[in-house]
Amino acid sequence: MDDLKINEWIFNNQPLYEINIGDDLELSLTKIGNPILLGDGNCGYYYLSNGFRFGFSENKIDEIGIDFSQSKSSILMFDGDDNLNLTESKIHEVLNYLNEKLISWEPVVTKDTNYLVIKLLKTEIHFIFDVYTGKIDKIGKTNI
Repeated sequence: MDDLKINEWIFNNQPLYEINIGDDLELSLTKIGNPILLGDGNCGYYYLSNGFRFGFSENKIDEIGIDFSQSKSSILMFDGDDNLNLTESKIHEVLNYLNEKLISWEPVVTKDTNYLVIKLLKTEIHFIFDVYTGKIDKIGKTNI
């Protein structure tokens, strides 16, 4: 399975698979291979085997992200010789990497104490960490 490289999305806000929030569902489906549908056709998620997913409702894309539990690939960020395999990284390693790259982030207050959520300020991409494993559960961007 191919690795999923997300540095352009994280650093420069360039969309994964050229799919953006608000795009037409049918047009977005033409940009990717054979996704798996979870939902009823009116709303739900499409998944690729590398963990990439996008959510939709009313035939519009309303969420784009990566679900690590659905991925059969390594999710990578890299900047020159400085690489980070997000699939295996712990919370402190991800935060250190973001800090070293001068990527501003802030914690997001939620009522779910099982997860730590941070938001990248420039791109409004959220990282959701499982506090028990210390690993990333999901990365995503939404209009909700």
